[in-house]
Amino acid sequence: MNTDLNLFNYLYLDDVRGKIIKENRELLEESTKLMAYIENDFLVLLNEISLENTNEFRVNQAVFILFAQGVKSAKSSLVLCLEGYFTNSVMCLRNCLETIFNIKYIIGDRNKSLNRAEKYLTKPGYWADDSVKKRANMELDNPLYEVYSVFSNYTHSNYMGASQNISSEESSSTFSISTLPSTEKCSNLINILNALLYFLINVISEYYNVDNPKFNSIQLNEKTKELLDMFNTERQVIMQHFKEEMGLPIEDIEEIIKEYKKSKQK
Repeated sequence: MNTDLNLFNYLYLDDVRGKIIKENRELLEESTKLMAYIENDFLVLLNEISLENTNEFRVNQAVFILFAQGVKSAKSSLVLCLEGYFTNSVMCLRNCLETIFNIKYIIGDRNKSLNRAEKYLTKPGYWADDSVKKRANMELDNPLYEVYSVFSNYTHSNYMGASQNISSEESSSTFSISTLPSTEKCSNLINILNALLYFLINVISEYYNVDNPKFNSIQLNEKTKELLDMFNTERQVIMQHFKEEMGLPIEDIEEIIKEYKKSKQK
């Protein structure tokens, strides 16, 4: 008996994987471009920064290991999604989202970034002084927190996530359960994954003033653009108000946003 082969029969279904890939080819091509950019270009830039001997060394260390964790979580999520394990894929993607909140919390206030980085790197257990919800609020990321809340339903085995294992028919009082993979809901998850991965790269790029034409040249599909617009809604509303209604220059608006974010930390 070939135990390994028999085990694969219980874990993988080729027809599920094949259908998911066929139905999401455009989204998966986008995933490939983002991950190729990270592995072939972005990590090179970050590793060069990590070798610099500056006062920001500990901040860089915290941010970069979090970034690596976020990318690995996104990769794990995609692997599970392609194999048809949607609920478990969401759990991994939630971890990717947590790394975004942690990174933005550390670098959100330069006067506190070193202290926050040191706490992250040295304090066991829960290291942040503020809750995830407050951190999201401080960094104008309430739309992202809404996504996080939905993901939490799956992570904590609430009915929303556990119900994916039920197969029932209308007008029937019976049901059956299954542990086999499924193609359901995978398209939406891949779309969210791409948007979060792009968002994560962009957060790091803006903080370190990384200007890489390869990243800017990545063509995003309309679904990803819509999600990114949603993620940035809170900031965009503020920008639109001060730019279009009050006619302030971008530089002044950025300063206003900084002060506004500081006020939310109190």
